[in-house]
Amino acid sequence: MNFLGLFDTIKMKHALEEKYNEKFVVKGLKISINIFGGYNTAYAYSKSYPTLWFPVYYVKAGESDRYVDRRITYKMSNEITENLKKYLDSDFYVYSELWPGGATLDELNLSVEDYLEKEPIDKVYISLLFDKKI
Repeated sequence: MNFLGLFDTIKMKHALEEKYNEKFVVKGLKISINIFGGYNTAYAYSKSYPTLWFPVYYVKAGESDRYVDRRITYKMSNEITENLKKYLDSDFYVYSELWPGGATLDELNLSVEDYLEKEPIDKVYISLLFDKKI
């Protein structure tokens, strides 16, 4: 990573920490440039949720991220996991994704049910990964 990339990573980290009032780690910066301008993409996680990685996008106008979306789908995955444990005896992992995303900061602490009642969601993707040969 070059000096400018390091500077953008620091800006992303600072913007996330200021926005959410949490400590973050930002890694894997990718710089993309085209005829319309450019943007940088990296992945981050909150130190409070170290397994919850999410993309962060940075352009000259500012940054955007999918942290709130990932926090909501993290809650959803945990609820699905708890329900499936009643029926499955093997180790598994649940990953969920909402489409379209775009949850806002004021929705960060909503329950899954409250979020789904509030927001129009077209699709819910759920992946179930087993840690056992079938």
